[in-house]
Amino acid sequence: MGKKSKRKGKANERAVAKYWGGEKIGTLGGEDVRHNIFSIETKTKPARGPGSIPKPILKRLEAKGSFPFAYIDREYAFVRNAMTQAKLNAPSDKKPIVVFHIDGQHHKNDIVFVSTQLCCYAWEIVKLIENAQRAGITDVIDEQMGVLV
Repeated sequence: MGKKSKRKGKANERAVAKYWGGEKIGTLGGEDVRHNIFSIETKTKPARGPGSIPKPILKRLEAKGSFPFAYIDREYAFVRNAMTQAKLNAPSDKKPIVVFHIDGQHHKNDIVFVSTQLCCYAWEIVKLIENAQRAGITDVIDEQMGVLV
C-alpha cells in the first residue's frame, strides 16, 4: 500500500469516526473506529464505473453481451474479506460492521455491511418501537433507545 493510499485510509477513518460519533483507533490488527456499540472497519475505494470495472473492458463486455462475473467475484471477495477482518478485530462486546466509502461521496451515502443477525436484531427493535408508538407507550421507546446508545 502506497503513502497516498494510507493517507486516504486514515482520512477516511477520521471522517467515519466523526460521522458515527466514534473514536479513530486505526491500529494494525485492531478496529479502525471504536464506537459504543460497533467495532467499525473502514474501507475506501475510488469512484469508478459499475463494480470498478475499467471502462474499456466494460464497453467490450457490453458489446459482446457478456456479464463480468470475474469482476463481481473480486468485489464480493473484497467485501467478504473486509467483514472477516471486522469480526477478527472486534472486541467481544462490540458488533462488527464495515463502512465502505467511495471517494468524492458524502459519508451519509456510505454503504454499511452488517451480519444478517445484527440486521434482524435492529429490525426487531424498529418493530418494537413502532408498536410502542402506536400504543402510546413511550417508556419502552426510551428503554430501547438506551440499549442502542
